[in-house]
Parts: sequence; structure tokens; C-alpha cells
Amino acid sequence: MIDPDPYNADLEEDQEEADLWFVPAPPEEEPDFLSPLPRSSDDELSQIADWQAAQRDLVVELADAARLLGVLDEMLRRGPKGWSQRIALTEAAQLGWITGSRLSVERLGLWTELRLSHPGDDARDLERGSWAYRRLAGNLQPLEGMKAFLNRTPVGEQSLLDDKIEGWSAAILAANALHPIALGGFAHHLWPLAGIGSPGDKLECSVVGARIAAQAKGAALRFAPIAMGGSSALLASGTAERKLRYWIRGVSNGASRAIRILRLLEDWSARATAETQDLSGKTHGRLLTLFAAWPMISAPTAEKMTGVSRASVQRNLDALQQRGLISEVTDQSRFRVWTANIGSAG
Repeated sequence: MIDPDPYNADLEEDQEEADLWFVPAPPEEEPDFLSPLPRSSDDELSQIADWQAAQRDLVVELADAARLLGVLDEMLRRGPKGWSQRIALTEAAQLGWITGSRLSVERLGLWTELRLSHPGDDARDLERGSWAYRRLAGNLQPLEGMKAFLNRTPVGEQSLLDDKIEGWSAAILAANALHPIALGGFAHHLWPLAGIGSPGDKLECSVVGARIAAQAKGAALRFAPIAMGGSSALLASGTAERKLRYWIRGVSNGASRAIRILRLLEDWSARATAETQDLSGKTHGRLLTLFAAWPMISAPTAEKMTGVSRASVQRNLDALQQRGLISEVTDQSRFRVWTANIGSAG
């Protein structure tokens, strides 16, 4: 037996490996077979830290905004159902004005409830406004199923949109220690950075942020009326502290305006009830309920919503107008529209 040449050991090993050409080379590193989960990036974690610091600096303003939302929630809880509907319509219409849809509360309400439109109304604006109203007033929660909440028609790479939503959701989950009002602001401003919506379109992220800001369980108030407080809260840029400051201010201003509207409605309803006690039948009572829920009412609309004949509706509208409870706003003999004389909420 011949001993192997100690000086040619490396050559012999190379020859042996060359002979085993059919054996796959070992991997450089072990593959990761775990399913990928959405994770927050370092940049998003840094933003969360900035928002947490901003929240600490604005704790007094945040507490006042939370107090006002609590007052508004209690008023809606003890008030008629129409109050919530009216505030949601007002917020949706105001969002439309901020995002480029020039729709009044009255036209949006007619389209949402009865699918009635006016000549010249833009169909896309009506649908966007209707979507905003339904999402503000409805039961769907953005954090419990974003795809269902958005209800988009799939266009292009749906999987890419799903990935973006997962990444955004992971960041919101990581920021869950923020107060709901602050978390709503963070969600709103993170939305375009995640690339979910169309560039420059603030409607979806504003509705999502408003819903998150009022996400307390069992609350009658389902959204924070941000747009009713002005456009600054939705359009602010700069540091996290500046964005959160304007967001909190928008919540406070919007809640204050909504509270004023409800107090005016409360006073008007009490006065209307007292001044119509001598009227017979139930039609006037149904009309009063309708005027509390909808800013503008036409005779055909009242007929459809109350189930009462046109003649009875018109007779009671005239009676309410004669008593100064409602006013006709078109000054026309046809296609007339009435509104409750509740005063101005600013």
C-alpha cells in the first residue's frame, strides 16, 4: 500500500471535489422559511418616537380636545338618531370642499338618501362624498379590516396595495400607545407616505384618521369632526409637533362647532314642539324630526321620507313656515326647499 503524498494533499482533495460535480454546493446562509410579517421600518419607528414626544409636549391641548369629544359624544348619546346623521353629513360635505368636491350639505344629503342630483352635479364628487358619509356614520372600522373599509375596485397590482396597507397597519399597531386623537393624526399623515392613496388626495386618509381619533368602544360619536374645524389640521406639514398641534386644534374646533349645532337643534326642537301642540295629526312631528336630521328638505323628499301624502306634507310645511320654525330658501314657485331656522353655529 502506497502512502499518500503529504505534499499533494490539497490537490487530491480538489480532485475529489471535482469528481463530485453532481452534488450541489452548500448554501452560503440558511434560508428563512418563516412567513413574512409586516414590520415597521426604522424610519417609521423614528416617526413614532417623534409623535410620542410631540404628544408629551401637547398634553394640555390634547386633554381639552378629548374633553370636547366627550361632551359631543354624550350629546349624541342622549339625542335623536338624526343628530349623528346631520353631523356626519356636515363633516363629509366639509371634507369635500377641502379635497376639491364643491358639494353642499343639502345636495350631498339628497344624493346619499334618495339618489337625487341636480343638473351640473359631478357624479364622481357625489360618489366620493357619499362614500365619506357612509364611512363616517357606518359600523365599519378601518383598523378591523382596511380593505373592506376602503371598498376599492381592484385596479392594477392589488397585491402591491395589500402590501402597502399591511405596512401602514404595522406602523399604526406599533404606535398604539399614542392617545386615539394623536394616533388618528399619525395615521392621517402616514397614509400618503405609505403610498396607499392617490398623490395629493386627502379624502381617504382624512376619513380614516377621523375614525381612529374617536375609536372608543361603545361611543355614540364614531368620528372626530376634523374638517368641521378647518382645513389646517388636514393640510399641515413640517415637524411631528406642528402636525399634531394643528390636528388637535382641528379636533377641538370641529367638536366645538358640532356642539354648537346640536345645542341650536336642541333649542329649536323644544321651541318647535311647544309651538305645534295645537296641530292635529302626526305629520308635523315627523317633519320636525326630519328637519333635525337634514339641513334642507323639499316637499318630494319629505313625502318619500315620511310616507305621508304630498298634500298633507305641503299643508304642514306651510304651517311650520307660518310659525317661523322653517324657511323656504329658493324663493321660487317650483322646486322649493325648506330649512329649519336653528340659527348660525359659526
